[in-house]
Amino acid sequence: MSRFSNVFFVVIVLSLMVVLVVVIDSDDLMPNAGKAPSLLELQVIPATLTIDGSKRYPNPFTVMAQYSDATAKEITDTIVWASASQDLVDFNEQGELMTTGRCAEKICSAKITGTDPASGKSVEVRVNFPSRTVGDEPESKKKA
Repeated sequence: MSRFSNVFFVVIVLSLMVVLVVVIDSDDLMPNAGKAPSLLELQVIPATLTIDGSKRYPNPFTVMAQYSDATAKEITDTIVWASASQDLVDFNEQGELMTTGRCAEKICSAKITGTDPASGKSVEVRVNFPSRTVGDEPESKKKA
């Protein structure tokens, strides 16, 4: 081989090595390589629920998480629920949604918030229920 061919070969090999190192170290080409996708949004089904005031509702909602890698996953079991109107609607110790009080309106409404503890993201649900007359007790408060 001529000297020119040797130099040319060395330049090509070194250039390929530099390109290979840049590609391996580049976060621009694979920005999420090795990283868990981030949670973008929570969706709850149904977004509004109408319930019978005398019944309890175990697991009335399904929560779907939308992630940055375009995947979706059902995460209902990880959601922590809280009622903005605990005097009207709340969750009992078994996690069942139930009415807890009376309201003067014909149809009552309360907001429930579900939060994913891992991301801190939350979703709101509106719960509607008919008012109860005085003397009516929710099933959960009646004695056996």
